[in-house]
Amino acid sequence: MDDADRADRRIERFDADALAAQQERARQQVTPYLIDGAPHCPDCLEPLPAHRQAAGICVGCLTDREQQQRRVYGS
Repeated sequence: MDDADRADRRIERFDADALAAQQERARQQVTPYLIDGAPHCPDCLEPLPAHRQAAGICVGCLTDREQQQRRVYGS
């Protein structure tokens, strides 16, 4: 096995690890914060509209989290 083969294998492992990490982050469920029984975003505590309740987080805070993940994980 030459250097190019070793480099290819290392790149493949890196890509597989990065993909697995991204998939794990995507699987993490966000639980909304309940205030008087109504779901609120756990980050900003704003009420969640009906179409965002399944996601458990508002669009703005989700975007902020994704940008933070990109800075941390470089993806």
